[in-house]
Amino acid sequence: MSSYRTAAILWVLTLTAVAVAPAPNAYSQELAPAGVEYPIDHSFRHMPTGVILPTDVAGLQLGSVYYFQDRGAGVSLHYRSPSGVAADLYIYNAGMNKIEEDSQHLALAGQLDASVREVKQIADYGIYTNVDVGNQPKLESYSAGGEEITFLSMPLSYRRIQNAATGSPNDGILLRSLISVASYKDYFFKIRYTFEATEEEVATDRLREVREEFLGDVARLILDTQLRPWIQESLGTYLKAPLGPEGREASELLMAYAKSSRLIQIAVDMRLMPWFEVENYPYNSELLSAFVAGNLSRQFSHGEFGPQSYHGLRQVFAVYQELRDKRAAPEVPGLEKLMALDRERRLQQYLHQIIDLGLVGE
Repeated sequence: MSSYRTAAILWVLTLTAVAVAPAPNAYSQELAPAGVEYPIDHSFRHMPTGVILPTDVAGLQLGSVYYFQDRGAGVSLHYRSPSGVAADLYIYNAGMNKIEEDSQHLALAGQLDASVREVKQIADYGIYTNVDVGNQPKLESYSAGGEEITFLSMPLSYRRIQNAATGSPNDGILLRSLISVASYKDYFFKIRYTFEATEEEVATDRLREVREEFLGDVARLILDTQLRPWIQESLGTYLKAPLGPEGREASELLMAYAKSSRLIQIAVDMRLMPWFEVENYPYNSELLSAFVAGNLSRQFSHGEFGPQSYHGLRQVFAVYQELRDKRAAPEVPGLEKLMALDRERRLQQYLHQIIDLGLVGE
C-alpha cells in the first residue's frame, strides 16, 4: 500500500471514529496558554534548525513573532498581505526530543489531526461555525541540493462569527484555510494559510496560487539550510581569486544559487550595472558575478537578507580595477562615476535615493 493511501486512510479513520484518543504530543497552539508577541522588521533565524525566514515570503510580510509559554508549542511567525491573507508558520517540537520519520508520515498526520480538532474546538466556543474539512490529505514534496522535505496538507473552510480577541460578533465571514505540516531536524513546521472567500472565481484562483507559492517558498527556505555551507565555501573560493579558474567555476554556482534562492535578495537596476550600456563590453559576466558575490557576502556575513547594493558595487569596483590593470579592459564611464561617488563617500546616499526612495538618478 502506498504511503499516500496509508496516510489518507489514517486520516479518514481519525475523523470518523466515534471516540478518538488525542495524537501523542499533538499541540494546540491557538488554545495554548498566553505567550509573548514581538513586532519584527528583519529576517528570523530559528537557531535549533538554522532555518532563516525573510520578511517577505511570496509577497506576504512578516509582522510579528509569537513565543508560546509552553516551550513544546514553540514559536509562530505571522505573515500578512494588504488584502487580508494570513499565513501563520509554527515551528515547534511538541515536547519531543526526536521526531521519527516514517514512510507513512504518521507523525505529520497526528499533528494535522490535532490542528483540525483545534479548529473544531474553537467552533464549540462559538467563534467559528460551519467547519468543513477536506476529504483526504495531500502530500507535496520539494527537493533541493539532494535533500527533500514533504508537507502533508488538508484544506478546510469555516465561518467566523465572533472576534476571538474582542468577543464581538461579526457577519459570519467565510474563510478558507490550508493547514500543512512537515518535519525537519526534529521540529515540526506547520503552516496555516487563510484567506477570505470571494465569489469572484479569478480572485479565488489567484489566492490559491499565492498559497501554493507561499508553501513552496517555505519548503525551499527550509532546504536552503542544507545548501548554505556549500554556497559559503564557494563564495570564499570566489573572493580569493574572482578571475581565476576556480573563481570562475565558483561564480557559476553563486549565480545559479542567487537566481533560485528564496532567501537572497538582489536589486536589479541598470543604473547599478552601467557596463551593460557599453556596446560589446567583453566582461559583462565577470562584473555581474562580482555584483552578486558582493551581495551574497554581506547577506551571509551579517544576516541582512535584503538587497546589499553598496557591497555588491564594492566587489564590482575591485574586479573592474583588476580587469583594467591586468587585462586592459575598456573603461566604463558609468562605473567610473559610481567609483567617484564612493571616493567622495556619497555612494551610499545615492543608492538610498534611487533604490530605497525610488528617486530618479543620473
